[in-house]
Amino acid sequence: MITPEVKKTLKEYLKENYTDDVLKILDGKSIVNRNKQPYSPSMIKNVLNGHQANIEIEKALTIVYNRRKKKFNKHQLKLQQVLQKN
Repeated sequence: MITPEVKKTLKEYLKENYTDDVLKILDGKSIVNRNKQPYSPSMIKNVLNGHQANIEIEKALTIVYNRRKKKFNKHQLKLQQVLQKN
């Protein structure tokens, strides 16, 4: 289950539209709920907010977090390089 501290860390980079990315990951791994349906965005939000536990959704949230953090860090590095040239 996601703790308030972990939630705070994850939200630093998840910000908006993260449920779509999580759903894509879950779909790619053929992970569905017990009714054989894709998880709902509200379920993903409940897991992130610590209201429900689901290890597969937590793993997907971590993947999205890591991707966004990496993308942000690359952007920051490019920005620093541009600023140093000027």
